[in-house]
This record gives sequence, structure tokens and C-alpha cells, in this order.
Amino acid sequence: MLGGRGVAIGTDMNGLAPQFPYSLRKTCYPVDVARKHGIGGALDLPPDRLGSRTLDLSRDGVAHVGLVPDFLGTLADYPLGEQAVTSIFQSAGEFVEMWRMTEEASRKIP
Repeated sequence: MLGGRGVAIGTDMNGLAPQFPYSLRKTCYPVDVARKHGIGGALDLPPDRLGSRTLDLSRDGVAHVGLVPDFLGTLADYPLGEQAVTSIFQSAGEFVEMWRMTEEASRKIP
């Protein structure tokens, strides 16, 4: 339906954590998903901390945007997960291309 193009995910999944099977699997730290996908200069990430609290994807869901890498790292461990993560990493470029095509089409409107 989308012609093989990727889609984006939102970061408002906190209350939905128990509904995502990815949140039921322990996240492996350090999270190395960006480095594994060839993001230049990416650092492996330790568990996220807010003050004295360590956030956990299975307990807290994606409580803030800083936990998206934990989600992606855990997602990558599932069958076809690497393919899904690659698609998500490509989604920014897909958005820019969609915007370009939209602007091009708008110039053809009388």
C-alpha cells in the first residue's frame, strides 16, 4: 500500500507498554542499535536514568523520547525486527522525499 516505503512511530507509548510484546523482553544494555545500523559516531547507550531512578522499557514503556533507542534495540532482537528498525531509520529520508513530491505536485495545481 505504501509502495515499500517505511512509516514512523510515535513516542506516546508509555501507557501502552504492556500491549507491546517488545516491552516484555528484557532490553540488553548497552543499547547498540544505532551503531549496528551504521549511524556514524553513534555511541552505545547505558540504561536511562532520571535522578536516582533507572527507567526500564518493560515497566515504563517509552516514557520519553530518550527510550526510543531501548525500544528499537529490543525490537531488533525479534524475527524481522532488524528489517523493521532499518525501515524506521530510513523513515526521515522517506518523509523528506514525500515532502519534495508534495511540493512538486502542488506546483501543478492551477
